[in-house]
Amino acid sequence: MEKQQIQLLQDLDMKTRFLRALEHFKVDYNPETGRLSDPVTIYAYQKRKYITSRLFILDDSFNLMDGNTSRKISFDKVQTFKLEKEEPPL
Repeated sequence: MEKQQIQLLQDLDMKTRFLRALEHFKVDYNPETGRLSDPVTIYAYQKRKYITSRLFILDDSFNLMDGNTSRKISFDKVQTFKLEKEEPPL
């Protein structure tokens, strides 16, 4: 396989991983607005975490939107995802 084809498969794999994680967490995602029904943490760049309630899936990265700030995270830098639900008060 060519390098470009392998990269394309990896990119598709990350999109699939993310969408499966959302399904597992029971989080709804609206691709038009980028809104998530619950915040999700994306762990990337060796020990960094990004908590977001809104993101867009691009060709090779996630574009996180928080307020007026955006942050692009390349698929190859993402390690895992975690659901960020608040614990109910005692």
